[in-house]
Amino acid sequence: MMPIIVDHFCQGGYSEKATLENIINAISDCKAVLVSKIGESPKEKLHNAGIEVIESYDVIEKVALEFHQEFTERKE
Repeated sequence: MMPIIVDHFCQGGYSEKATLENIINAISDCKAVLVSKIGESPKEKLHNAGIEVIESYDVIEKVALEFHQEFTERKE
């Protein structure tokens, strides 16, 4: 699978609505996004698009594994 490259949404506290919409469209087939920090507006828009937001400052591999385990258990 080829990686999808999207623009950064927030640059020093400033963001663009069109960029967020493009990002959400690009990741629309994702179940979740793993982030260290996210604002309420993008979090709400991702939620409305059916994408779960996992916010954590922990090591990404640990967060990804924990999410995968929880997600797999939900499906059972």
